[in-house]
Amino acid sequence: MRRDLSIVLLLALFSAGCFGGNTSSNVEVAPVAKQEEGEEVAHPEYAHWSQFPIGAKTVRRKEVSNEQGKVVVTTTVKLLEKSDRQVVVETQISVERSGEAKLDNPPFTAEYPDMFRLPKNMSLDQFRLPSLKAKLEGTEEMEIVGEKFQVEKYVWQESNEAGPMDIVVWRCDKIPGRTVREETITKSLSSTSREDVIEFEIPSK
Repeated sequence: MRRDLSIVLLLALFSAGCFGGNTSSNVEVAPVAKQEEGEEVAHPEYAHWSQFPIGAKTVRRKEVSNEQGKVVVTTTVKLLEKSDRQVVVETQISVERSGEAKLDNPPFTAEYPDMFRLPKNMSLDQFRLPSLKAKLEGTEEMEIVGEKFQVEKYVWQESNEAGPMDIVVWRCDKIPGRTVREETITKSLSSTSREDVIEFEIPSK
């Protein structure tokens, strides 16, 4: 049971995408290569979040089901600070499992500068992807909390200790945090998960 929960937490953090990180220090600095660096470019996460006013947030709900039952993971991402130099984004993840008390993990933050140096031999287009393995399958219209948006659909496969995972992610730059839906199938565990945006808020500027 505890092993299953660990896998669920890893999936929850993975779904947070760029917002996961070192929770022990409670602060994550956006990825920057320390030894070999490429050209300096505008940071995609800064460009994304800086278009919103402070307080913009999205709540995503993920259901993970397998032979042992169902786990619900709720992820909230929120813009805490922004300036001409950086943005600060907070992520908080809660986990609910049948028969157990709800686990509210402490929030952690990520700081994204306006400019950064790409890792050597990586293009900006690659850095923007939800995973280096992700392939853009196309665009489609999706209803998100009662509103229709054009979204991009990405597909790829990842591997962890449980085996290969088939992943599909839908993204929309007009929603804080981008990710609006994610589906994951881990065949070795007979486990499936689906995450959807259940709430988003963009305060008036």
